[in-house]
Formats: sequence, C-alpha cells, structure tokens
Amino acid sequence: LSSGINAEYGAGNSSITISPDQELEASPVFIKAFVFSPEVPIRVDYKGKNLRGDKSLISNPVTNLLIGLAQLNCSELRLRSLCYRQGLLGYPRLLEWAVAQWVNDIKTSQLPSILGGVGPMHSFVQLFSGVVDLVYLPMQQYREDGRIVKGLQRGANSFTHSTAVSFLQLTTKLFSSIQCVAEVTYDLVSPSQHRRSSPSFQHPADFREGLVNAYQVVTSDISSRASSIQHAAVYNHSTKGITSAIGGVLRELPPTLILPFITLPKVITQLSNGAQNHLKPSTLKEREEKYRST
Repeated sequence: LSSGINAEYGAGNSSITISPDQELEASPVFIKAFVFSPEVPIRVDYKGKNLRGDKSLISNPVTNLLIGLAQLNCSELRLRSLCYRQGLLGYPRLLEWAVAQWVNDIKTSQLPSILGGVGPMHSFVQLFSGVVDLVYLPMQQYREDGRIVKGLQRGANSFTHSTAVSFLQLTTKLFSSIQCVAEVTYDLVSPSQHRRSSPSFQHPADFREGLVNAYQVVTSDISSRASSIQHAAVYNHSTKGITSAIGGVLRELPPTLILPFITLPKVITQLSNGAQNHLKPSTLKEREEKYRST
C-alpha cells in the first residue's frame, strides 16, 4: 500500500492514470482486526516555571503566574489493551475508535491516579502511605511469624522515611511557588534594560552538594544585583551627571528589595533536593533517566 497502485484504462489513444494518492483516497484500507497490547503506562511530570523568555506570554503576568504555579508530579495513566475484530474502514476511523476507548477508560477508572499528581497531592499520598505502613506492617509481620517487634521497626522506618521525604517535597513546592510569584514581581518592577540572569545548577546528589549549590546561589544573586546597581550608577552619571546617577540607583531599589524572596526559596530548594536525594538515592537516578535528553 505504501507504493500505491498505478492503473491505466484506455480506448484508442486515450488513457486515464490513477495516482497512488488518488487510489488511497478512493479505496480506504479495510482493517479486519486490530489488537493493541500490552497496555502502555504513562507518567507525567511538569514543573512550572516563569516564562520570561516567551515574548507571547511575558506581556500577560497572570498567565505567566498560573503556568509557573502549575505542578504535576507522578501523574499516572495507562493506555489499556484494545482488541477489535468487527472490522473498521480506514485509519481515521481506527484512530477515532481507539482514542474514544482510551478517553472513556481514563474518565471512568483513572482519574484518581491522575489527580494524585496535581500540585502537592503526591506528597500527601506518600505521607498517608507512611501512616498506613505504621499500622499495617506490624499486623502483617505478626500474622506471618508472630514477631511484632520487627513489624513495629519496619512500620516506624517506613513512616519516618515517608514523612521526611514528603515534608521535604512539600517544603520545596511551597518555596517554589513563593519564588515564582517573586520572579514575576521582580520582572514587573525591574528596569527594562536590566533583566535578572539565573545560572543553572546540577541537581545535588546529596546534602553536601546541596550546600555547595546554595552557597553559589547566594553569591551569584548578590553579585548580579551589585553589578546591576553599579552599571546603573555609572551609566547615568556618564550621560546626565550625579543627579541622574542617584535616580538610576533609586530605580534599582525595588528589585533589590524583592531579590531575597527569590534567593531564599532557591537556597531552600537546593538544600531540600540534596536532603531528598541523600535519604532516597533512587530519586536522583529517576530524575536523570527522566531528563536525560535535556
């Protein structure tokens, strides 16, 4: 079918040529049976960010803020197995039928797993799971071999680990939201010729690397702000004198006052990420696999 069919029908010197595209349009493919297996699990992660570089959205602070605050963490859905043996005419009808089946299955049975990743819900789910383990694991261990003390230890370890990781995740999300709001405000009050530059840091592998990144965040933000103030003073003084230089420095005061509300959340985020990866090393490996192309 990919090569099409060329056919000629003639009477005398006249002929009609059917091109491959015309042949496919005139004769849709009849699909006798369709099987989609096995089911495909999909996990969606989205971390909101300030879209300062997008000229189409920077003019709308409200849209920028909503996109920045949006979060998806481990929202899971499945494209279930499909089997259809009654025949379908054409690929568009096949695709329409498959999408309808998947959408209906997601609406009826998968909404909890999807909504469980919206905002901080995944962290609350983990916290609840730790509480359940604190009660369930001792009972399970007692039923198996009667060693309730070992069950209590397992439950306490699971509860402590889940609580610590969930608390760090909630802390990171809270301060990330504060940082997003502060960044939007910063861009609104900053002089147009001086935009804040944010250096990127590697995700800390442990708490020590988190401390190093946090220190670099502080020094980078202070250095960048000092450079902006100095540039404003020197530039205005060289063009219009001392009065203009004072005015340039005063115009830099609003973003300078807002900067701590950006720097502090970034510091806490670095420390929290380092602590999470220290407590749960698999988190870093999962992140590397998830973002290996970026």
